[in-house]
Amino acid sequence: MKNTAEVDQSRTSIGTAEDRQQEFRSESYRRSKMEIYLDILWIIKNGADRPTRIMYKANLSWKPFQENLKFMIERGLIATSNSEEHDETRKTYQITPKGDEVMKYFTLAKNLLQPISLVDRS
Repeated sequence: MKNTAEVDQSRTSIGTAEDRQQEFRSESYRRSKMEIYLDILWIIKNGADRPTRIMYKANLSWKPFQENLKFMIERGLIATSNSEEHDETRKTYQITPKGDEVMKYFTLAKNLLQPISLVDRS
């Protein structure tokens, strides 16, 4: 257990509000569904088209990834296709124009809602 001096030191070592927010996120931050959808759309748009690659880059386990993917396919945000490589048929994913528009709008909304960092008034 920390004594009072150690607790006070750890509180002052955090620094700015932005630093506190970053520390909070690294320890216990959970992404919202919207953030997960945006992450998946962004990953696919940037070239990852196979399920396992998308899952790893989105930092999701298989079952939640499949549920999110199914939801996005049903809504027309992502399209599937089969590609043949080395005599194997593999499923690949592409972002649709609707998915691209959704990504633009939600990214704009997310950026507008992010907290503004505090200005140092010293």
